[in-house]
Amino acid sequence: GDATTEQDETFTLELSSPNSAVLGTEIGEATIYNDDSGPYQAVAGTASSATPAAGQGFRVDVAYDTSNGNQDLSGLSLRLHFDSSLMTMTSVDNILPKGFLNQQLQDDVSDEDGDTRTDKFVLLTWFGLNDWPGETLPVDLFTADFVLAAGLPIGLPTAIRFTAQDASLGYALLHEPVELS
Repeated sequence: GDATTEQDETFTLELSSPNSAVLGTEIGEATIYNDDSGPYQAVAGTASSATPAAGQGFRVDVAYDTSNGNQDLSGLSLRLHFDSSLMTMTSVDNILPKGFLNQQLQDDVSDEDGDTRTDKFVLLTWFGLNDWPGETLPVDLFTADFVLAAGLPIGLPTAIRFTAQDASLGYALLHEPVELS
């Protein structure tokens, strides 16, 4: 989902020329309903390079916002997932200090992000008494530094993904992966 309110969308699909099948109905109508009701805690990552060279370092800056502008929430426990066979996380810095509790590098044994290629994640947790982050949004959450493995073929795609271990009560996490190639 996304945080943009949209109209429901209806479209028609016409099937033709089946292979080893018989069509019962050739034309169907479908409706995509706007189910993006929110509210959301949103994170967005921006890589210093979308095409880092093998053996070179790159940074991912992670920003935070909410879909309704609320800056007084109870916090966020955020996972940043990555493929350790393609990149090594070297540091996490510039962490938003308000309410920051900890960071932990862990194996992604439960495949929380639904991507079997990612095998590690760093968990960062912030906590507030309905006062987090307590400043004008959007805010910078942290920067993650990586080094891409040496000897990788050019254009090998991978992604850095985000999931929430815990979002503020009544909120869902809205995120997009950082695509690298």
